[in-house]
Amino acid sequence: GVVTVDDTRPGNPFPTKLALSQGNVFVGDGGRGSLRVLGSAEAQANIMRLGNETGSIGLLRVSAETVAAPRVATLAVGTLLVAGFSGRGSFLVEAGGVLTPKEASFGLIAGSRGSGFLEGGNAGRLARMNAEGITVGIAGSGALHLVKHAVVTVENALEVLRNGQLKMGRRNTRIVGPVFVNGRLRLRRGGRLKQLEEAPPVIEGNLVLQTDSVLQIEGAPDEAPPVVTGDLTQNGILDVVFPVNAALAAGQEFDLLEVQGTVTGSFREVRFPTRTPDFSGNLVVGDGSV
Repeated sequence: GVVTVDDTRPGNPFPTKLALSQGNVFVGDGGRGSLRVLGSAEAQANIMRLGNETGSIGLLRVSAETVAAPRVATLAVGTLLVAGFSGRGSFLVEAGGVLTPKEASFGLIAGSRGSGFLEGGNAGRLARMNAEGITVGIAGSGALHLVKHAVVTVENALEVLRNGQLKMGRRNTRIVGPVFVNGRLRLRRGGRLKQLEEAPPVIEGNLVLQTDSVLQIEGAPDEAPPVVTGDLTQNGILDVVFPVNAALAAGQEFDLLEVQGTVTGSFREVRFPTRTPDFSGNLVVGDGSV
């Protein structure tokens, strides 16, 4: 079934609230379930599981975009588990939405059946996830997508475990806090102009690439590179994915990453999946860039 916590009425001074402070909240437990937090509504839960059992589907949506006035829809939850025990779980945070896991851990697990999406709107209407005092974990082929105008803030760290995937789009996506990767990190280069609508991904902190990691940087050489404001530890595999029709000249140089801290380590392999087998390139660590 569907539960909607809705406050989209214009001029309403008293936000709609749903507080579930004890026990577990199962969205999709042996069936299909959906929880929607809309407008300027607020919801709270101690433990929430999306898609908990085999064959079940759990969906979560947090959004204020249906309201013309600048409101915020919020969901505060202790432990959030997405797609546990071989179920299917997914959450979507849209413009003006805030998802706040506060305790224990946050997991995207169970093969490719766990996923999360943050997709804000135009004019700076951000989608946010604020992880207070916890480590955010992406595991078991789960995936977290920062599509556009999205910010994830972590107090401890964001960890992409083996087979997990973190994808950051080209339109104003940002992670505030350290990022540790032993799965796949996909970064889409920004537009040719460093403006809000085409701003490249930013990791506001250190980026540590571990042994089994794959860093995939996508886009044309003349587009703005992703930014790491802290230190970069290189390891694992680097995939440089150019558009198939991108024209590249011999000896051409361009920045893959803008790194404002120090760069240590090295990739064990650099690959160019969209180029012919005879294509090669040298990786050079320069002053503030790779």
